[in-house]
Amino acid sequence: QLNYSWVLDSAVVSEEEGFELDALDDFTPHSLSAVVSNGNVEDSVGWTIQLNSLFRSWQPERNLITTQVNSIIRFDVVLEGELPEGARLYWAAGGDTITSDTLTAEIEFLEEGSTRVDAVVLSQEEIVEEVFWMVDVMPLVVAGDEQVLPGFVTLSINPNPFNSKTIVRYSLEQLSQVNLSIFDYSGREVSSLVEGRVEAGSYCTLFDASILPAGIYFARLDVGGQSQIKKMALVR
Repeated sequence: QLNYSWVLDSAVVSEEEGFELDALDDFTPHSLSAVVSNGNVEDSVGWTIQLNSLFRSWQPERNLITTQVNSIIRFDVVLEGELPEGARLYWAAGGDTITSDTLTAEIEFLEEGSTRVDAVVLSQEEIVEEVFWMVDVMPLVVAGDEQVLPGFVTLSINPNPFNSKTIVRYSLEQLSQVNLSIFDYSGREVSSLVEGRVEAGSYCTLFDASILPAGIYFARLDVGGQSQIKKMALVR
């Protein structure tokens, strides 16, 4: 007859043939072993288990959002189980904390420009989980009695993901003041590719990231009151 033992962090938690592990509630590694014996011979297999992500999902699913002035956007996160003991969830917009201890935040965008929205889990004053959105707030254009969002210029990146270098392509409908810049994950500008007046047409420019670390970057194209943001991944 076979005997079974499941051992979690040196404690026997089950003697059944199968074992279902409940959700972990902290970020420390745990050891799990399965031991099988028949009285004379014993064999075992072990795993190291560590909680990897607290967020099961989030809304909006897109991390790059375009909206208009005076709009309100609702942001939601769904947790994978409960928060670890002592941890708290905070929401921030533009670096300022706006609410805490809630899975939902409704944010009104009153000014033009780009705003970063973060949902952050803090434990002992350290970030243990984070998801963020980049929100590009566009001006309103008055057309008669209606307010409409201006049409977009186009922006694309190929290849993406890329290794060291990639091509950024954009097009304009008319002579425009253009600013094309690259930002890192924290929102810091790492490269200015184009700055000045550009004739209507389609263009491409090389982004050389040879000296930059691997990670997520954003290309932002500003043309008058219009903006486009594209995410890109630098891999090594």
